Amino acid sequence: MMPCWSRRESARETSASEVEAEFDAVALASQLVAHLAEVPRRDLALKRGYPSIRVYARKELGLSDRQAWERVSAARLALQMPETVERLARGELTLCAASALWSTIREAERPAAEPAVPLPLAIPLPVPAAVPPKPSLHEKRELLGRVLGKTGHESAAVLQTWKRERAGTALAARPRPPASRKAIGTWTELGFSLSDAELALWDRLRDLLSHKLGTRDSRAVLEWLIQLGLEKVDPLRQEGRRKKREERKAKVPAEKAISKQRTRIDGSQAPSQEVDSVRLRNTGAPSRETTSSFQLLVPALKRLRRKQPAAVKRRIWIRYQGRCQHTDPKTGRKCESSAFVDFDHRIALSQGGSDDESNLILACSSHNRRRPRWSTADQPTYAQPTYALLPSEPLLPRP
Repeated sequence: MMPCWSRRESARETSASEVEAEFDAVALASQLVAHLAEVPRRDLALKRGYPSIRVYARKELGLSDRQAWERVSAARLALQMPETVERLARGELTLCAASALWSTIREAERPAAEPAVPLPLAIPLPVPAAVPPKPSLHEKRELLGRVLGKTGHESAAVLQTWKRERAGTALAARPRPPASRKAIGTWTELGFSLSDAELALWDRLRDLLSHKLGTRDSRAVLEWLIQLGLEKVDPLRQEGRRKKREERKAKVPAEKAISKQRTRIDGSQAPSQEVDSVRLRNTGAPSRETTSSFQLLVPALKRLRRKQPAAVKRRIWIRYQGRCQHTDPKTGRKCESSAFVDFDHRIALSQGGSDDESNLILACSSHNRRRPRWSTADQPTYAQPTYALLPSEPLLPRP
């Protein structure tokens, strides 16, 4: 049996080692927050092919979703208040309190949502109350002082009290609750809040679709809206409709096409070249024969951005499966983000690139917006598509 003094000595050593490990964890957490604060400032995550700093923290640093959220929130808080890193290193501020503080500040800085479409009904709606102004830097630092030394639950209570005080001072209405998403078995429950004007629009839409759908069930109306939105913006469905139109055109009898050709040959319609020559003599405008010389006189017109046809956009979208093609030249990692994807140029127009289909690529909004600010060594490489091209849509340059 171990003596009493031995048990006390081992317990003293264990507690000392635990305290030392805790201090090391706090120091490492503060250093990691300081590193993550530099990532958005220098676009380090975007240059390495990650669409956001949270994805960078999860995949590159190996953090879990909760760890990434807490540390990224603390890093964004440190960008506004640099003393946050020092407070974390001293142990005066916890990561849970820092993330809750950042969420509160971001919610307070978010502009008030207004109905985008005017209500087409003669229904008197309540006038929204005055929205409190965005918190100043002094108010943010004062709020930071309130949560120092507090646990996660205590910080949440302090922040909730601050919200009520601020709302009562500005006579503001209750802010819109955030949307929620909860998995229940094989189903997923989505929750969101509507204002009075939005609810009136929703009820009117349910009434208008009640005859078409046979019900006023909100789930049926939402499914109809989803299908309508996909029919409008999904490139795959647009391409399917285009092919159906071509199939219908191909079924036109050949005799009708031959009769049109005979009418054009036997008729006395003037050729288009003569019409263009007459227009050139009367107005001085360039004809089709002089288009090339006209372009040589004004070479800057070639560099103007041209609007791409819908068929070209669909082909590019399907070719790259609607994902960002930014590739890091150092690691070879591809972004492949499917959110906020837009069209971009492999070679920028300012560097002599063209608007041909072979020079168009897909890129997320972050890479599309921030790429021109990077150095030459950090510019992405865009490899040729590894996806199968459509057999009926060859990759050809625009005329």
